[in-house]
Amino acid sequence: MSTSSYGNDSRTTFSKSTVVLAMPTIHRLPVELLVEVFSWSQLTHSALVGPRHHWTQLMLVCQRWRAVVVDTPQFWTTIDFADNFQWARDSLSRSRNAVIDINLVGIEPSILETAVGLLASHTLRLRRLVFHSNDTGDNLDPLVKLLFSHLPALEELAISLTQRPFAWPEVDFGLACDKHPRLHRLILEGVTIPREPQFYSRMKTLVLHKRCPVRGGAFMKRLFGILVNASELEELDLSHYEIEVSGDPQEDMEDLPPVPVIVLPKLRSFYMEHSVHVMYQMLAALNIPPTCEHFHLRAITTVWGGGVGDDGTLRSILVRLIPSHLRHLLHNAEQLSITMSSRRYVIRDPGPVRLPSSQSTSTDPDVPIDRVHILIANSGTTSLHISLEDILHVTSLTHLMSLTINSERQHIESTAWAALLRSCPKLCTLVVSEIPTGRSTSIFEALAVQGSAEHPSPVLCPSLHSLSVESRLVIEGSILACISSREGRAQRLHFLSLRFVKPGLHMINKEFPAKLPRDELLGLCSLVDELVMR
Repeated sequence: MSTSSYGNDSRTTFSKSTVVLAMPTIHRLPVELLVEVFSWSQLTHSALVGPRHHWTQLMLVCQRWRAVVVDTPQFWTTIDFADNFQWARDSLSRSRNAVIDINLVGIEPSILETAVGLLASHTLRLRRLVFHSNDTGDNLDPLVKLLFSHLPALEELAISLTQRPFAWPEVDFGLACDKHPRLHRLILEGVTIPREPQFYSRMKTLVLHKRCPVRGGAFMKRLFGILVNASELEELDLSHYEIEVSGDPQEDMEDLPPVPVIVLPKLRSFYMEHSVHVMYQMLAALNIPPTCEHFHLRAITTVWGGGVGDDGTLRSILVRLIPSHLRHLLHNAEQLSITMSSRRYVIRDPGPVRLPSSQSTSTDPDVPIDRVHILIANSGTTSLHISLEDILHVTSLTHLMSLTINSERQHIESTAWAALLRSCPKLCTLVVSEIPTGRSTSIFEALAVQGSAEHPSPVLCPSLHSLSVESRLVIEGSILACISSREGRAQRLHFLSLRFVKPGLHMINKEFPAKLPRDELLGLCSLVDELVMR
């Protein structure tokens, strides 16, 4: 810095280095570092306001930030034609030679042709394409023309025709290995599955929603043929897939493969929802590795009378729904939750705590996804015949450390409790919600050590240290007798929670304070570290 005088005019001049030091720190950052900061900022804001609006806000901060955003192609690679065409044109121009992700969601059929026209000169760098039509999809020629082009960079494709009538002619989108050599993620809804089996050889994600038929008959065999060639699959989602089965489902069972024929060694997620008969065929042919992170089934059965399955019980459904070559998915479970009622039966293994991936459709990113979730729902008029021991026919519980049983108006005998708990030698935490009609809970009878002091019965769950019971009725003295009999023979209870509900059909979920005799309460307080009465 220097000072000079011209007559009465005194001026101060600054060197370039002095001016740079006077700038805010953020403006002295190199462009590359500023781009990195903006990229991390996108992760925290794009889910709330959308990527386009987020970059608009950054561009309004100052001229330098605007110049950085405009001149960085990676900020313009996601292009949504539903916003406005001028923004789409600017994005296509500013993304330069970078690969682009295109969203054609909810646009009018008359606009589709114009949008595809804008993309005509950018097909070589199209990485992801999402198309969703809210109408009948009667003018799909522009989209067909686009997909018939050579798209060497296309990796992800999602087409949804939710309102297109199934009776309408099949639309050929030209999906083939030679035109789309890098395609590995495919999501279809209301679109016919591509016929070429080799097309699926590089597929990592396959999601089929609603009616995505394999035309030409022999549906299951053709679907099996497709999956046999999809050895690279990591995610298979048939959770909303309306598989058509011709003829009597029982007759289709005759063609079940004797051994697993579909081997998917890299599969991490499998989701399926359908009737039990269709699931029998699929699961009998499917070999899923032990490393599978998510295995979800929703099986629909119809009980009109005389029970279900071969022997009139839910057990036969479980045995066929989880064949021997898939039972390893439950064998190593450390946590398990079972819900039983006349209308449904649910098995849940939360598995290790993990959050949904970026591909998840969950609306709440903080909700963990169960590792195993099996739901059998009854849509008929007759109740399911369920037993607590049914689970023992499809898995071993030797590694189980936490168990939750929810029995909705299904009384469980003490012998059934004993059979189940005898299979859980490592069990530490037990949560029971048993609300039968007019019957008392028998869990305490099963846990109690029977016999004399010289010849006691074997102790069930000797490592049990946390017990929570919700019940309607408890026989007076049964709780204290149970805990007392385990004293010195099993681990001391660290936590005991008791909750009782009022009798009466209309008040089954209304809780009221437990009223145990004073002597029993005092006895329990001396036998457990923490007692909670609700």
